[in-house]
Amino acid sequence: MRSPHVAKNDVIARTHLAEIDGKMRDLQALRRELVAMIGQCHHGTVADCRIIEALAPRQ
Repeated sequence: MRSPHVAKNDVIARTHLAEIDGKMRDLQALRRELVAMIGQCHHGTVADCRIIEALAPRQ
């Protein structure tokens, strides 16, 4: 029988893994969206596109 301490660590590790998987899915979705946006900004030229401005940190 596993100790409660080991079971608690298992839950913590699985929770973190699920959070990482969720963040990876979010980043993959963001990547797909950025690729699509770049393709729509003057045929791949982002000089006049507001992508970078929209993603830049607020100051």
